[in-house]
Amino acid sequence: MPSGLGFSVQWRHFNAVKLDTLSGDVDLNQGDQSAAPGNAKLSAREYFDLAFTARLAQRLNLRLGVNNIFDTDAPVNGLSLGNGNTYPQVYDALGRYLFAGFTIDF
Repeated sequence: MPSGLGFSVQWRHFNAVKLDTLSGDVDLNQGDQSAAPGNAKLSAREYFDLAFTARLAQRLNLRLGVNNIFDTDAPVNGLSLGNGNTYPQVYDALGRYLFAGFTIDF
């Protein structure tokens, strides 16, 4: 904005996914058919993030924000190769987190 203030809201949606080896497709169905029911599907997840920016002086910019506002847990899966029985590169495995930063232009 011309006043130097900024605000953003982000919605991240991850659709539900099923285990490939339980598919009827013969190209995908080459794994273990005895997967535990809890590992057959990961349910959908919604994450909401907020960020605020402000230009405090001609050369000073401030950033504040929070990701995963509602502290939505990542889905748990016993077959995962990731940390904590989930996929931390996709889901917010650590939950809600706050951030702050500033930039000074020289």
